[in-house]
Amino acid sequence: MIKSTQLLLVIFTLALTGCAPRVERVEVPYVVDRTVVEVVKVPEPYVVEKVVIEVVTVNQTIEKEIIKEVIKYRDRTDWRYFESLTEFTAWVDDKLVVLFPINGDTKTADCDDYAERLQREAYKDGYFISVQIVETGRIMGKVVSDNEGLHMGNLVMIGNGVYYVEPQPEKFRIIRICDRD
Repeated sequence: MIKSTQLLLVIFTLALTGCAPRVERVEVPYVVDRTVVEVVKVPEPYVVEKVVIEVVTVNQTIEKEIIKEVIKYRDRTDWRYFESLTEFTAWVDDKLVVLFPINGDTKTADCDDYAERLQREAYKDGYFISVQIVETGRIMGKVVSDNEGLHMGNLVMIGNGVYYVEPQPEKFRIIRICDRD
């Protein structure tokens, strides 16, 4: 039940609604527009009037040294595989070095750079070592890397075994993959 005072209040409010004057326009004594317009000078685009191509020639001495070094590797007749894990670990011990990025470019010191460096060091000493691409961290079903994407290490034959070598010093490991025969 509605109390009598509440009922009177409702009736009084309804009676007043028709009494308010109808206003069609309200004038505000201050400016409402707050748009700020700034003039910004835009530099004119650069126009290339002339393209200069500079030809750089390589010093002949450097070219000859590089060719000489490649021929030295190719003509080598004493290539060999490692005979034991002991021989390999003794050889690799001083070959594992930390590579630093060249000019801050981190792509110059990642897995492929370590793998290629170890392969070059082996070739200098007359050993066969290949680089090995690893996909999803596995070779022939064996986990060799915690890297889930593409990775690169080395593959080396030692005695009758084929081994994966992780050449990065902080992650170095040797994992037997399979027998050669």
